[in-house]
Amino acid sequence: MKISVIIPCYNSEQNIIRVLLSIFSQTLAVHEVIVIDDGSTDQSYQLILNFKEQHNITNLKLVKQTNAGPASARNHGITLAEGDWIAFLDSDDIWDTSKIEIQQKYLLQNPHIILLGESLKKNKTAQIIQTISFNQLLLKNYFITSSVLVRKDILPNPPFDFNKKYSEDYKLWLEICHQHSCAILNIPLVKYSQNSNNLNNSPQNLSSKLWKMEKGELENLRYCYQKRYINFFDWIILSVFSLVKYLRRLILKYIK
Repeated sequence: MKISVIIPCYNSEQNIIRVLLSIFSQTLAVHEVIVIDDGSTDQSYQLILNFKEQHNITNLKLVKQTNAGPASARNHGITLAEGDWIAFLDSDDIWDTSKIEIQQKYLLQNPHIILLGESLKKNKTAQIIQTISFNQLLLKNYFITSSVLVRKDILPNPPFDFNKKYSEDYKLWLEICHQHSCAILNIPLVKYSQNSNNLNNSPQNLSSKLWKMEKGELENLRYCYQKRYINFFDWIILSVFSLVKYLRRLILKYIK
């Protein structure tokens, strides 16, 4: 397996070196790391360049682009990737040192799986690897982008919908899962930043962010209906279910 790691980077000077170290400290080396600097205005680009030169790293590609968002940055990185598998990592998340080795082990044991992520909620009694069906994914997004390892040749073109600012990754997982076998591991693989999608802000900002996320999810369900992945009745039921989840999430956030 040749694995290319894609990192969208925007004003990440506080974390980006720790992120890179978590990749280059892997027990199983990746083929290449591609960092797309998405129009950063801080010292991110220079820090990465210094890191590359100081450690004489030849398989680290650093590319600048005008700010266009993480979806565009990831798509850009995928077009440059030489690997036959793609891993994603956000610029404030950290991989466990054995993340790639563990995922490769289970992918080799289960060659029918083409997308593998991590279960966010670990269950000691659950099986280590759990297949996620398309119907399960319609009810809940099981795949966290920084944990995903996916086969490159099955990705649509473009992979991520750059017109979406929320839930564009979920849309891609739905597209893949409708046609292919996907799974999650009940093993810790990633340490997620507490600042990622932080919703613990003012009530007004909280409500705004939650609603934008909900709109993104509803758009994904409509997309599945338009593509005839689901019928009209399922679309309505799933949309209502999604709105109920949104209201519950909103209430729980407000009463905390």
